[in-house]
Amino acid sequence: MAYLPGNPIWTGSEIIISWGGMQDTGDMENYLTRLDADGVRVGSDVAMLHKPTSVSWTGSEVALAWESDVSGNTELFLSRLDPEGAEIGTAVRVTDAPHFSGRGVLAWTGSQLGLAWIDGRNTTCDVGPSTPFACDYDIYFNVLGAEGAMLWDDVQVNVRDGWRPFVRLVWTGSEFGLVWMEEAEEGVMDVAVAFDRVSFCE
Repeated sequence: MAYLPGNPIWTGSEIIISWGGMQDTGDMENYLTRLDADGVRVGSDVAMLHKPTSVSWTGSEVALAWESDVSGNTELFLSRLDPEGAEIGTAVRVTDAPHFSGRGVLAWTGSQLGLAWIDGRNTTCDVGPSTPFACDYDIYFNVLGAEGAMLWDDVQVNVRDGWRPFVRLVWTGSEFGLVWMEEAEEGVMDVAVAFDRVSFCE
């Protein structure tokens, strides 16, 4: 059984797809698959060490955001792969806050990576937002260098409390656009789509 956790990315000459599959043993394995411009497979599937929540092409590397439990606390990490799927260097931990930090998404500006994620530091939420309306989460944002170093202080994007299960991120050429789903009104089991923009200060 296979699942596709993220969108395919275009390198300029190939399409790279990250996906996972359940083995006969019940274990989950994560893979990277390359396709040429006509959709023909290039080489063999490459096993990855981690299940990415987001992948982004930086012009020469594949950047992977993924999450892992750190002493009972979920945190986000960044890994880098070459175009053939081999690990470059070591993974970098990119969040360090109490409670849940996960479901990270990446967007490449041409020189830096934008990272947005779901965060429970203000509401003491320790598990992911899989159960609707069970806990309030905030949207946080930061900018990373190409090798994963955080360049800003974490920025909270949303302005009111509410349950938020995911966020999406895009680079427009001059600023980041963020869209997410959230409670339309706190305490009311209805959802709305929210949008905001984040840009660099001049």
